[in-house]
Amino acid sequence: MPRLSRRRIRLNKSIKMRWSMKKIVIDDHSSDEDFKIDSNEMIVDDNLKDIDWTNDQMLNHIGDLFKICINQCSLKTLSTFIYIVLKYFNFTWRDIDNFMCNIGAMRCITANKWAGIFVNGDFDAFMDDGRGGKRGDSLFDEYPELETEAKLFVTDACSKKSSDFKAMDLANFIDSSYYTLLNTNKCQNELIRSERMCRLDLRRWGIFFIQKNHYYLVAPGDHLDWLIPTQKPRILICHDESTFRSGEMTSRRWMSNETAPFFSKGRGRSLMLSDFMVCHPSGPFFYLNENEWHKTITKYPDLLQNNDINYIDRTSTAAINVGADAYFDNETVLSQFHRLFKMLEFKTDYKDHDIDILVDNARTHTARQYNLNDFGKNIGSRCPVDVIEHYDENDIKKTIQCFFSSGPHQNKSKGLLQLAKELNIILPAKCSLSQLRELLSEDPAFQTKTKLENLAKTFNINIIYSPKFHCELNPIEGLWCNMKRFVRQRNDQQYNTMVLLIEQSRDHFVNIDLYKKLFRRFWQTCEAYRD
Repeated sequence: MPRLSRRRIRLNKSIKMRWSMKKIVIDDHSSDEDFKIDSNEMIVDDNLKDIDWTNDQMLNHIGDLFKICINQCSLKTLSTFIYIVLKYFNFTWRDIDNFMCNIGAMRCITANKWAGIFVNGDFDAFMDDGRGGKRGDSLFDEYPELETEAKLFVTDACSKKSSDFKAMDLANFIDSSYYTLLNTNKCQNELIRSERMCRLDLRRWGIFFIQKNHYYLVAPGDHLDWLIPTQKPRILICHDESTFRSGEMTSRRWMSNETAPFFSKGRGRSLMLSDFMVCHPSGPFFYLNENEWHKTITKYPDLLQNNDINYIDRTSTAAINVGADAYFDNETVLSQFHRLFKMLEFKTDYKDHDIDILVDNARTHTARQYNLNDFGKNIGSRCPVDVIEHYDENDIKKTIQCFFSSGPHQNKSKGLLQLAKELNIILPAKCSLSQLRELLSEDPAFQTKTKLENLAKTFNINIIYSPKFHCELNPIEGLWCNMKRFVRQRNDQQYNTMVLLIEQSRDHFVNIDLYKKLFRRFWQTCEAYRD
C-alpha cells in the first residue's frame, strides 16, 4: 500500500476530530449494497462543543475541506464563490487575500476579476476555462428546438406590460414543451429543468442585472407616471449609433450594352447619428438651457471649437455625413462622450445624482489603452505607453512610469521585467516572457479597462456594457425604430428632406411619450431575467 500524503493524513485526522461513529465491522467480501449506514447510527461527538473555530489549526481543516470541494468543482468557481461571500460581509481586501492564500484558493486579485465577469453577466466567459475536453450533453444539446422556443417565450413575456414573469414560468414552459415534443404524458412531479437551471440559462443568454430601486421607473398602466427612486437616485443614460440612408445618389453610372446594374442597398447618401436617451422625468434627450450652457462654456471654452462632428446646439447629440465627414471611430466616440461628461456637471435636473451610461459592445466603445502583449520583456524593448495609470483596491489612483528618467538607461523603456520588480511581484529565478505576462496579468496595473471607462472614471461616471446580440436590453433601439419609421413614411428619397424629417421625428418621439414605454419594457425585461 503506498504511503499516504501529508495532506491525506491531515484530512483523516480532521475527520476523526469532527465525528464519532459506532464501530461497524465490514466484511471484505461484502458488496456496496450490503454496506449501508442508517442516519440514526451517526452520533455527534460532544467534543464538538469545545472546538475553537478561530485557532490557527482551523486553517488546515478549511484547506483540507477546500481540497475536497475543488475535486467536485473547479478551483475558479469555488474561489469566486468564497470571495463574493466574504465581500458581501464587508471583509477587507487584505484579510480576504490572506485567508484565500492560506487555504489554497485563488489570490484575491484573480478572484475579483472572475467575480466581476460573473456579476456583470458574461456567463460564457466565466464558465469557459479554455481547456476543452469532453462535456456531457445538456437538455438543449439534445433538443435545440426546445432552447429556441424557450428564448421566444422569454422575449414574448418581456414585451408585455405586466412584469410578473418569473424564472419558474420559464421552467414550467420548458417542462410542458418537453413532454409535448416527445408526445408523452408527464408521470413525475419534478420539473425536467429546475428553476435554478433556468436562472442559469437566462444568465448564459447574456443577461446582466441592475438594481431598480436606485433608478427612475415608469408605473404600470396607461397613465405612464414616473416613480421616484427610494434610495440614492441614479440616472440611466443609453447610448447608440444608427445610420439613416436616403435614395439620393449620383445620376451617372457605368452601363454595358445599354443596361445598368441595380443600385445596391445603402448606396445613397447617408447620415449617421450618435445619440443619448435618458431615463428621467425631465425628458428623453439630454440638453442644457441657456444659463446652464453659459456656465459650461465658461469652464470649458473648448466646447465652442469646431471639429468634424456636427452637434445639435447645447447637446451631445452628434451627426456625421458618412462618406464626406469623419466616421464614428473610437477617437470620435471618446470626443463625444468627453463633451457629454463636461456638460453633465451643469445640468440642474441631474444634481446630486449618480450617472450610469449604458453602451453596447461595439469595438469603437471597447478599445483599450494598452495590452500586456504590447510590452517587451527587457530594458529598451517595445512599450506602447509612457505612463500606466490604474486604481488600487482602495480606489486610489496610482501612476507607474514606463521609461527611465535618469541613469544609464535614461529615456529607455523599462520592460516588463523591471516593471514587475517595481510592483513587488515575486519572480522565479529564470522567468520566461510568457510566465512574466501571466504573473503581471493578475496585478491591477495590467487589468486594463477600456479608454471609455477610464475617461468616465475621471468624471465619477459609471459605464455599463450591454450584452452582445441583446438589443432588447438597450431602450434607445426603440428610438431608432420609431424615427426610421417616421422618416420612411414621409421621405421622397432626397437627402435634405431626410435630414428635416429626422429632426421632426425626434419631436414626434417626445410627443407620443414612447420613451416611457421603452424604459418600462426595459426594466421589465431586466426583472424577468433576474427572477
